[in-house]
Amino acid sequence: MALHGMLILRPLRLAGTIFVLATLATATAAAAQALPGCPDYCGDLKVPYPFGTVESCYLGENFFINCTTKINTTTSNFTQIPTAYLMGSDNIVTNISLDGELQILQRVSHDCFYNDRKGVIHISPNSVSYKLQVSPFTISDTRNKLVSIGCDTFAILEGYRQDEERYESGCLSLCGRPNSVPESCSGIGCCTAFIPSGLKNHTVTVSRYKNDSYGDWRCSYAFIVEENYFKFSNASFLEMAKARNLPMVINWEIGDQPCAAAEKSHNFSCKANSKCINRTNSSGYFCMCLPGYGGNPYHPDGCQGNHDPV
Repeated sequence: MALHGMLILRPLRLAGTIFVLATLATATAAAAQALPGCPDYCGDLKVPYPFGTVESCYLGENFFINCTTKINTTTSNFTQIPTAYLMGSDNIVTNISLDGELQILQRVSHDCFYNDRKGVIHISPNSVSYKLQVSPFTISDTRNKLVSIGCDTFAILEGYRQDEERYESGCLSLCGRPNSVPESCSGIGCCTAFIPSGLKNHTVTVSRYKNDSYGDWRCSYAFIVEENYFKFSNASFLEMAKARNLPMVINWEIGDQPCAAAEKSHNFSCKANSKCINRTNSSGYFCMCLPGYGGNPYHPDGCQGNHDPV
């Protein structure tokens, strides 16, 4: 498993496990800001408007970030760690982008066989569900992928759009013995599948059709993960045995109207020196600073900088 690109790495300790998550080092992220008098951070997570952690600091209840304190059990003195939850749910937020994206942690599905003196024990919490109950959020189909790891393993993604239309995707990974697996996710020991667009909730299920146990390969895994976060190798089986959560990207948007209609509204959210961008697979929009400007397009002060017309 590897991280790629020009990234700043920061450690996040959560539930006894250290995760290294990536925060894009962009000017937009650096300039993002909360409303005047509002908290800028939840721990080391920057929380820009339209999101906020206290009342009157966020655009609407859908953009509320519940910043709570958890006990860090990885240290001897049990220090307290501020943790950000989306809308008071159990969805942990690890990055907020003003380009209409959130990075959250998603649990991993696994299906395991263990040999003991009495035979084979099957441990199978093999289904993980995730629901986005409110309108601003959908699972990104361009920033994530479905991954399945294991010998003789298949993964199924079942999801629904806001109109309750059902979509399915999946893949199958095969291998004779562990030493036959190449260093690539090409269907032998590892497979990937696309994410249908516009999904608001989904279930990822992993299953094995043989109960073989190959040492470190005794478990199979399936998960949705941010595209650039995961790279398969033979070491992935050992790494996945320790992983409980992996980053996934979800899209967020403002309102339920396209730009043409929203621009006529008194509560249009794109401020000075910014432009409105329609979401492709939903009815809302998000905002971006015009070329030559930076900052927060949702902030009352708008985007800042010197704009040189082309």
